[in-house]
Amino acid sequence: MIFANYNSMNLVFYVKTTLMQDNFLAPLKIKLLKRRLPAVIPEVLKKAGWNITQAYNAEVWSIPQQAPWLALSERAEYPKNFFLPICNRALIIFTMANERITNSLNPQEGPFRVCAVSYFNTCPLIFQMDRHAQIQLELAPPARLAEMIDNGRAHAALTPSIDYQRTSHEWSILPVAAIGTKTEVLSVRVFSRVPFEQIEQLYCDTESHTSVALVQVIWHLRYGRSLMLEPLTAEASSWPSVLLIGDKVVPQLDRWPYQLDLGGAWCEMTGLPFVFAFWAAPAGAQLDRLVDILRHAAQQGRAHVDQIIDRHAAEHGFKPELARKYLTDHLCFDFGPPQIQALQKFYQLAHQLNLTPRHRPLHLYPQPDLAALSPE
Repeated sequence: MIFANYNSMNLVFYVKTTLMQDNFLAPLKIKLLKRRLPAVIPEVLKKAGWNITQAYNAEVWSIPQQAPWLALSERAEYPKNFFLPICNRALIIFTMANERITNSLNPQEGPFRVCAVSYFNTCPLIFQMDRHAQIQLELAPPARLAEMIDNGRAHAALTPSIDYQRTSHEWSILPVAAIGTKTEVLSVRVFSRVPFEQIEQLYCDTESHTSVALVQVIWHLRYGRSLMLEPLTAEASSWPSVLLIGDKVVPQLDRWPYQLDLGGAWCEMTGLPFVFAFWAAPAGAQLDRLVDILRHAAQQGRAHVDQIIDRHAAEHGFKPELARKYLTDHLCFDFGPPQIQALQKFYQLAHQLNLTPRHRPLHLYPQPDLAALSPE
């Protein structure tokens, strides 16, 4: 089905991946496209703020040079003058609609929809953002944040780092801050009742993406083998070996004889920091003002750790002393050249193990000088 399942945030993506298929000009699909255009286009144009008459009267009817598939007339049973206008109009209309939608969903002055992790480790990065007039803040588990970017629910999200390589969409990394570590991170751990070298099956926190990939990388580096991974569907104590992340780790710290901190293991084996999550946004979005807001929030959060502990530690299950040690010693919120190098290493290893479908280069917004990203 050509346009049966379009997404208003990603119309150009659908044009490229669906219309530009080699077999697009097959007679059956031509008929389907012709039949669906009247039903689909008005709805899309309505969302984009366009009038269907305006779109059809657009004075842009030349075949785009970047779309040579439009010239594959020999693959269809119809004359070129039958299907070419259909294809051309579809491309033009969907492109115009996407531009209008993108502009409406990427305001320069807000309000900005921002999604972040609902764990204690995020508090310094979203300090007082819930009170900011230009921010609509939503908190969610890490595993849900990538889809919030891809479905247009968020202008930016504090997304798991591994999802940058797994999304089929193009993202930009907003290099203002990250959730990472240069040592043991405390809140990403394998808990086991047997020695690590004896673990065959590991039950993993379903809210985790990056940590599930990281544990597989570490097991290959450390033990030269794979783990059988299963979703954690019951209490952690019900299983012999589990991977937990975030606030859920704290109650388990005194309950297991074998514990492996994945942040510490990575840093020890590679000599690099690790980045669990960073701010990301759809590629091409104009978010200068939002970047400024996120950077300011991170700076203020790191400067007001005591206030964050007083307000939020208890509700996340942290005692004040552990909360302070966690935020100041275990976590690293920097995003600079060491973090870039660490991400590149992690992505390389993950791709070698077939944990990601691609190994795309890092695209930073707006391609800043990396030296300027280092903390003062």
